[in-house]
Amino acid sequence: MKKLSKLIAFVLTTTFLILMFMIYRLNLIPIKYFLAIGGVLLLFVFGLDFKLIRKKTGLFSRVVFSLFSLILIAGLIYGLTYINATYNFMNSILSKGYEIKNYAVVVNKSSGYSKIGDLNNKNIGYLKTDDYYNKAKKRIKKDIKYNEVSYSDIGNFATSVVSDDKSAIVLEKEYYNLLKEEYDSLTNTKIIKTYKIIVKKSNKKKTKEMIKYSVATIILIVGCSVFFYVIDVLLAFLHSLGK
Repeated sequence: MKKLSKLIAFVLTTTFLILMFMIYRLNLIPIKYFLAIGGVLLLFVFGLDFKLIRKKTGLFSRVVFSLFSLILIAGLIYGLTYINATYNFMNSILSKGYEIKNYAVVVNKSSGYSKIGDLNNKNIGYLKTDDYYNKAKKRIKKDIKYNEVSYSDIGNFATSVVSDDKSAIVLEKEYYNLLKEEYDSLTNTKIIKTYKIIVKKSNKKKTKEMIKYSVATIILIVGCSVFFYVIDVLLAFLHSLGK
């Protein structure tokens, strides 16, 4: 039990320090408050560590402190995951360069198609609004010849491969996974080949990612700003009363 307690104490401290570093890197909290709050929380974590590794700590107390620390570790990991995702989202907006897009050729599971060659001279649909389709088309046409069918409506595009089991569609793999959540019929489809293309990074994000990170990030930034502004005002007011 003592060895396990030491391991828990190590994981707790390491996770806490990584989380504090991530918060510092996001620069959401004024440095004076970051140091003050971080210092208090660090003392609290060290206090737990002391109870966990202290030889005189009884078995019952050690079990209680271990369980509490594990719950705290789980919370810290959740916070670390969210903050890291938020950082990556913000960084992707600000950074420049190129990225790899995976384009999937999707067919009906009952079509009998198992390889890209099976689609030679067949119909393959694409979305007119797809910014990178032409680059994917160049890769596909190195393997086969096919008839292009354009779609303006996403619903018709998504269900076309279901209603006609002898056709196919091509789209970004991530977008395909999103459409599968919206259109249940796409569960009867499969990817027979994926093409990687290199494109210049775009600030465009999928709707779900924007909602998950951009809105939450804005709320977090505004919330932190308002909170610490109020604290500054209160401290200034208290200071004026003491004069």
